[in-house]
Amino acid sequence: MENLATANRFSVRLREFLFNQKLTNRELELQMGLSNGMIGKIIKGQSSISIARLEKLFVAYPDLNPNWLFIGKGKMFFSEEEDEKKRINYSNAIPHFDIEATAGDTLVFEENAEMVKDFFYLPNYSDCDFAVNVWGDSMFPRLKSGDIVLCKKLSDTGFIDYGEMYLVVTNEQRLLKYIRKAEDDTCFRLVSENEHYDDIEVQKDQVLGVYAVKGRIERISF
Repeated sequence: MENLATANRFSVRLREFLFNQKLTNRELELQMGLSNGMIGKIIKGQSSISIARLEKLFVAYPDLNPNWLFIGKGKMFFSEEEDEKKRINYSNAIPHFDIEATAGDTLVFEENAEMVKDFFYLPNYSDCDFAVNVWGDSMFPRLKSGDIVLCKKLSDTGFIDYGEMYLVVTNEQRLLKYIRKAEDDTCFRLVSENEHYDDIEVQKDQVLGVYAVKGRIERISF
């Protein structure tokens, strides 16, 4: 229910932006390279839009505040008087999605703008595509439930560095594991840090995406 509520708030703010700029749905679709009718579907909650697609919006409207559009923080536009240093370089922002990277979770990761919880601005990790929460203890003690991992999508799974940690997405699961070679060359062997978890083998042709884990934000308990 939380993701649906977030999507609805995003849709309301997108509609408010259109009204403010006196834009029709079609005019915005042409600016963003979207098909006819797509903006209407997004506003009605019938379709989603990716972060990559929205980059064109921020290029066309550099004063539009992404924190306002995604999560409702701040004003719609940066003011002319505002210090340039306070303006967000959207291209360097890492979206933090309101989902977990878990083993055995049936939800599939999708780069939906409606699911953005907030942004991270980390210069040393500006090449990362997104951040997601860790849930569960399969990668404990290296990762704890509540930690956040920073991920970068691999364009070619032929360049996997076996033995390193990846987020592997299939039709049914999001799996945060070490990838190792399987005896069957058509599979990946996914290994947990926690020795109480068995290895998992997944067919390579069932994998929708592989994301290298480039860093983490550690949750500290007091």
